[in-house]
Formats: sequence, C-alpha cells, structure tokens
Amino acid sequence: MLRTQIPDAAQYTSPVAFPGVTDGSNAGAGYVGEYVMSAMAFGSAQALSTGTALNLFTLSLTAGDWDVEANVNFSFSAATSTDHSCGINTTSLTIPSDGTGISSGVQTTTATVVDAITLPRKRISISATTNVYVVAKATFTVGSVSVYGGVSARRAR
Repeated sequence: MLRTQIPDAAQYTSPVAFPGVTDGSNAGAGYVGEYVMSAMAFGSAQALSTGTALNLFTLSLTAGDWDVEANVNFSFSAATSTDHSCGINTTSLTIPSDGTGISSGVQTTTATVVDAITLPRKRISISATTNVYVVAKATFTVGSVSVYGGVSARRAR
C-alpha cells in the first residue's frame, strides 16, 4: 500500500485532513492508529497466590502516546476474597497508585463465579520502548482465584 508524506500540520491555520485506510488493513508500526492486543481465554487462566500481584499481560510498546485498555476476569472457585484489584502500569507487579487501578471488595462463593473488571482507557506516554503491564492481585482465605482477560493498545500520536 502506498503511503504519502503528510506536510507539517502546524503550517496550516485551518483543519488538515489526515488520510486513513479504507481497505480494512492495519496501520503500520510507528503510524498513528497502530494497534496491538493480547487475550487469554478462560481455559488458560492464571492462578493467583493470595496477596501476590501477577503480571497478567505484558505489552512492549514503542515510543509515543498510546491508549491502553483491558478487561480482567477474576474466577473464584469456592473462595472467600477480601479484596481483588487490577490496573495498567509501567511498573511490573504493581497495582497503579495514580487512581486508575480498580479494587473490588468481599467476594464469597460456594461454586465458580466470575467477577469481570473493565479497566478504562489509560494514556501511556513514553519516550522509549517500554513494557506496559496489566497487573492483577487478590487476597483470599479459602478456595482458589484465577485470572484471564484481554488488553489492547492503540497509538494515539
């Protein structure tokens, strides 16, 4: 596919239209609109140890501004949980402390129950290739807790 050089938009005083693709293809690496994603099905769920954070996903993103969003499904099997939380962070094994992490309270089950948490879009602005993590953690006393879900990132600029 032929890509044309777009003139510097700063020289224009009126809006500039930037061409998109109309053939169903993906934006190339380094281009606005570049998209990366990863998903894990229920059958591949990762077991959590109580009180211990887990990197559910790791995306390696190149320099730029990215919009990252994720969903984390906590599967409780005959479990009593006092807290389960998740978030998107550039620090491994750490629920973010900037207010973007999500925490859910007590969950008691006698069978298998899934609590789905959708993490809203978060801007990640980086000047070099950086790993971005979807981190999950649960504190529980009995039973077991596992996690699965998905993450996606789109280059915003």
